[in-house]
Amino acid sequence: MKKFINKLIVKIAKKFGYGFAISILCFFIILIGIILLKFEKTIAAFFIVIGVFLFLICLLIELYHYLRRKIKLKKLAKINFDDAMKMNPYEFESWVASQFIKNGYDAKVTKKSGDFGIDVIAIYKKKRIGIQVKKYNKPVGIKAVQEALSGMKYYSLDEAMVITTSSFTKQAYEMANKTNVKLLNKEEMINFFYKINSNKMTQ
Repeated sequence: MKKFINKLIVKIAKKFGYGFAISILCFFIILIGIILLKFEKTIAAFFIVIGVFLFLICLLIELYHYLRRKIKLKKLAKINFDDAMKMNPYEFESWVASQFIKNGYDAKVTKKSGDFGIDVIAIYKKKRIGIQVKKYNKPVGIKAVQEALSGMKYYSLDEAMVITTSSFTKQAYEMANKTNVKLLNKEEMINFFYKINSNKMTQ
Protein backbone atom coordinates (compact mmCIF):
# COMPACT_ATOMS: atom_id res chain seq x y z
CA MET A 1 0.00 0.00 0.00
CA LYS A 2 2.84 2.37 0.92
CA LYS A 3 4.62 1.68 -2.39
CA PHE A 4 1.40 2.25 -4.31
CA ILE A 5 0.84 5.63 -2.63
CA ASN A 6 4.45 6.68 -3.28
CA LYS A 7 4.17 5.75 -6.97
CA LEU A 8 0.85 7.57 -7.23
CA ILE A 9 2.27 10.75 -5.68
CA VAL A 10 5.32 10.67 -7.99
CA LYS A 11 3.11 10.12 -11.04
CA ILE A 12 0.81 13.01 -10.08
CA ALA A 13 3.83 15.22 -9.31
CA LYS A 14 5.39 14.59 -12.72
CA LYS A 15 2.19 15.63 -14.49
CA PHE A 16 0.82 18.41 -12.28
CA GLY A 17 3.68 19.38 -9.94
CA TYR A 18 4.69 18.43 -6.42
CA GLY A 19 2.50 21.11 -4.85
CA PHE A 20 -0.60 19.49 -6.31
CA ALA A 21 0.63 16.02 -5.27
CA ILE A 22 1.16 17.17 -1.66
CA SER A 23 -2.35 18.69 -1.69
CA ILE A 24 -3.75 15.28 -2.67
CA LEU A 25 -1.79 13.72 0.18
CA CYS A 26 -3.25 16.27 2.59
CA PHE A 27 -6.73 15.37 1.35
CA PHE A 28 -6.09 11.71 2.20
CA ILE A 29 -4.83 12.68 5.68
CA ILE A 30 -8.04 14.64 6.28
CA LEU A 31 -10.08 11.74 4.92
CA ILE A 32 -8.38 9.34 7.36
CA GLY A 33 -9.21 11.76 10.15
CA ILE A 34 -12.88 11.84 9.16
CA ILE A 35 -13.01 8.04 9.07
CA LEU A 36 -11.37 7.83 12.51
CA LEU A 37 -14.05 10.11 14.02
CA LYS A 38 -16.19 7.03 14.53
CA PHE A 39 -13.51 5.33 16.61
CA GLU A 40 -11.14 7.78 18.25
CA LYS A 41 -12.01 11.47 18.19
CA THR A 42 -8.69 12.73 19.61
CA ILE A 43 -6.57 10.98 16.97
CA ALA A 44 -9.11 11.91 14.28
CA ALA A 45 -8.92 15.59 15.23
CA PHE A 46 -5.11 15.40 15.07
CA PHE A 47 -5.21 14.01 11.51
CA ILE A 48 -7.76 16.59 10.38
CA VAL A 49 -5.87 19.55 11.89
CA ILE A 50 -2.53 18.38 10.45
CA GLY A 51 -4.09 17.74 7.04
CA VAL A 52 -5.78 21.17 6.90
CA PHE A 53 -2.65 22.95 8.17
CA LEU A 54 -0.36 21.27 5.60
CA PHE A 55 -2.87 21.94 2.84
CA LEU A 56 -3.08 25.66 3.65
CA ILE A 57 0.73 25.97 3.87
CA CYS A 58 1.10 24.15 0.55
CA LEU A 59 -1.58 26.36 -1.02
CA LEU A 60 0.14 29.56 0.10
CA ILE A 61 3.56 28.37 -1.13
CA GLU A 62 2.14 27.33 -4.50
CA LEU A 63 0.29 30.65 -4.85
CA TYR A 64 3.47 32.58 -4.04
CA HIS A 65 5.54 30.65 -6.60
CA TYR A 66 2.77 30.89 -9.20
CA LEU A 67 2.47 34.67 -8.91
CA ARG A 68 6.23 35.12 -8.79
CA ARG A 69 6.67 33.00 -11.92
CA LYS A 70 3.87 34.83 -13.76
CA ILE A 71 5.33 38.27 -12.96
CA LYS A 72 8.82 37.16 -14.02
CA LEU A 73 7.64 35.62 -17.30
CA LYS A 74 5.44 38.62 -18.07
CA LYS A 75 8.50 40.88 -17.83
CA LEU A 76 10.58 38.48 -19.97
CA ALA A 77 7.86 38.38 -22.64
CA LYS A 78 8.57 42.05 -23.43
CA ILE A 79 12.23 41.34 -24.22
CA ASN A 80 13.01 40.96 -27.92
CA PHE A 81 15.03 38.14 -29.43
CA ASP A 82 18.26 40.13 -29.84
CA ASP A 83 18.30 41.04 -26.15
CA ALA A 84 17.33 37.47 -25.21
CA MET A 85 20.43 36.24 -27.02
CA LYS A 86 22.53 38.05 -24.42
CA MET A 87 21.05 35.90 -21.65
CA ASN A 88 22.67 32.82 -20.16
CA PRO A 89 21.14 29.43 -21.11
CA TYR A 90 18.93 29.21 -18.01
CA GLU A 91 17.55 32.72 -18.50
CA PHE A 92 16.95 31.96 -22.16
CA GLU A 93 14.83 28.93 -21.20
CA SER A 94 12.62 31.26 -19.16
CA TRP A 95 12.43 33.65 -22.11
CA VAL A 96 11.24 30.81 -24.36
CA ALA A 97 8.57 29.91 -21.78
CA SER A 98 7.50 33.56 -21.67
CA GLN A 99 7.03 33.59 -25.44
CA PHE A 100 4.69 30.61 -25.23
CA ILE A 101 2.72 32.32 -22.46
CA LYS A 102 2.61 35.51 -24.50
CA ASN A 103 1.01 33.50 -27.29
CA GLY A 104 -1.74 31.93 -25.21
CA TYR A 105 -0.02 28.84 -23.82
CA ASP A 106 0.35 27.87 -20.20
CA ALA A 107 4.09 27.26 -19.83
CA LYS A 108 6.60 26.56 -17.10
CA VAL A 109 10.33 25.93 -16.85
CA THR A 110 11.42 22.61 -15.36
CA LYS A 111 14.13 22.40 -12.69
CA LYS A 112 17.68 23.35 -13.74
CA SER A 113 19.25 19.97 -13.03
CA GLY A 114 17.71 16.56 -13.63
CA ASP A 115 15.10 17.88 -16.07
CA PHE A 116 15.10 14.57 -18.03
CA GLY A 117 15.67 16.32 -21.35
CA ILE A 118 12.81 18.82 -21.13
CA ASP A 119 13.47 22.47 -20.23
CA VAL A 120 10.00 23.93 -20.83
CA ILE A 121 6.53 22.39 -20.73
CA ALA A 122 3.89 24.30 -22.70
CA ILE A 123 0.18 23.45 -22.63
CA TYR A 124 -2.49 24.62 -25.07
CA LYS A 125 -6.02 23.18 -25.19
CA LYS A 126 -4.96 20.07 -23.22
CA LYS A 127 -2.05 19.43 -25.61
CA ARG A 128 1.17 19.12 -23.58
CA ILE A 129 4.42 19.95 -25.40
CA GLY A 130 7.90 19.32 -24.02
CA ILE A 131 10.61 21.67 -25.29
CA GLN A 132 14.33 21.25 -25.00
CA VAL A 133 16.10 24.60 -25.41
CA LYS A 134 19.63 24.70 -26.81
CA LYS A 135 21.30 28.11 -26.72
CA TYR A 136 24.22 27.06 -28.91
CA ASN A 137 26.51 28.58 -31.50
CA LYS A 138 27.29 25.20 -33.05
CA PRO A 139 24.88 22.73 -34.74
CA VAL A 140 22.79 20.63 -32.38
CA GLY A 141 23.20 16.88 -32.80
CA ILE A 142 21.17 13.72 -32.41
CA LYS A 143 21.61 13.58 -28.62
CA ALA A 144 19.24 16.51 -28.11
CA VAL A 145 16.51 14.73 -30.07
CA GLN A 146 16.99 11.55 -28.04
CA GLU A 147 16.82 13.50 -24.77
CA ALA A 148 13.66 15.35 -25.83
CA LEU A 149 12.04 12.05 -26.81
CA SER A 150 13.00 10.50 -23.49
CA GLY A 151 11.71 13.54 -21.60
CA MET A 152 8.40 13.42 -23.48
CA LYS A 153 7.84 9.87 -22.24
CA TYR A 154 8.98 10.67 -18.70
CA TYR A 155 6.59 13.63 -18.32
CA SER A 156 3.77 11.86 -20.25
CA LEU A 157 3.64 14.62 -22.89
CA ASP A 158 1.91 14.66 -26.26
CA GLU A 159 4.69 16.20 -28.31
CA ALA A 160 8.43 16.90 -28.12
CA MET A 161 10.29 19.86 -29.58
CA VAL A 162 13.89 21.02 -29.70
CA ILE A 163 14.55 24.75 -30.09
CA THR A 164 17.99 26.16 -30.79
CA THR A 165 19.60 29.50 -31.48
CA SER A 166 21.82 27.68 -33.98
CA SER A 167 21.08 24.88 -36.46
CA PHE A 168 20.80 21.07 -36.49
CA THR A 169 22.95 18.31 -37.92
CA LYS A 170 21.71 15.99 -40.66
CA GLN A 171 21.58 13.11 -38.16
CA ALA A 172 19.38 15.19 -35.83
CA TYR A 173 16.88 15.82 -38.64
CA GLU A 174 16.85 12.13 -39.59
CA MET A 175 16.17 11.09 -36.00
CA ALA A 176 13.50 13.78 -35.58
CA ASN A 177 11.67 12.69 -38.74
CA LYS A 178 11.49 9.09 -37.54
CA THR A 179 10.36 9.97 -34.01
CA ASN A 180 8.09 12.97 -34.80
CA VAL A 181 10.17 15.35 -32.72
CA LYS A 182 9.77 18.91 -34.00
CA LEU A 183 12.99 20.87 -34.60
CA LEU A 184 13.19 24.66 -34.77
CA ASN A 185 16.41 26.44 -35.66
CA LYS A 186 17.02 30.13 -34.99
CA GLU A 187 14.99 31.47 -37.92
CA GLU A 188 12.23 28.89 -37.52
CA MET A 189 11.92 29.69 -33.80
CA ILE A 190 11.43 33.41 -34.49
CA ASN A 191 8.89 32.62 -37.24
CA PHE A 192 7.10 30.12 -34.99
CA PHE A 193 6.53 32.64 -32.20
CA TYR A 194 5.53 35.30 -34.74
CA LYS A 195 3.11 32.90 -36.44
CA ILE A 196 1.27 31.77 -33.31
CA ASN A 197 1.11 35.38 -32.15
CA SER A 198 -0.41 36.41 -35.50
CA ASN A 199 -2.92 33.56 -35.34
CA LYS A 200 -3.92 34.61 -31.84
CA MET A 201 -4.48 38.22 -32.95
CA THR A 202 -6.73 37.14 -35.86
CA GLN A 203 -8.91 34.82 -33.76
